[in-house]
Amino acid sequence: MVPYGVEMQAHMVLGLLFVAFGMQIALQPFASPLVNTLEATALGVLAFTFWVGLLSYDTSVREVPVAGELLSVFAFVCNLGFVSLCVVAYSRAALAKRLGVEEHAPLREFVGALVNKICGRGRTPPRVESNTKKILHPREN
Repeated sequence: MVPYGVEMQAHMVLGLLFVAFGMQIALQPFASPLVNTLEATALGVLAFTFWVGLLSYDTSVREVPVAGELLSVFAFVCNLGFVSLCVVAYSRAALAKRLGVEEHAPLREFVGALVNKICGRGRTPPRVESNTKKILHPREN
């Protein structure tokens, strides 16, 4: 058996990541849409970071003085953005659970529940249903 080296292994892992990404998008295996979105984003960021690492072995990229550094910085920013997205998503879910609000509720419900909790009013008042949904989407009713 001929060893193919790091480049071939990286290409194989990248192909496997694309298969996992496609299956994640097609099958949506988690019950929460937020977790499905975070998982798909994680696989995409991982594939991009792996691809940037693979490009560092390419001689044409090495010939351009700032290309490697620029790609590395962009990969770092993408990873930092993903971690920030995870922190925001977790914080929103934890706050929703603590305030007793739906996780996908609009921001005004979060603010209203927070104000009620701070003012000591206890439970949030019942939401008044509007006719906007009936007007915009009459088939769903």
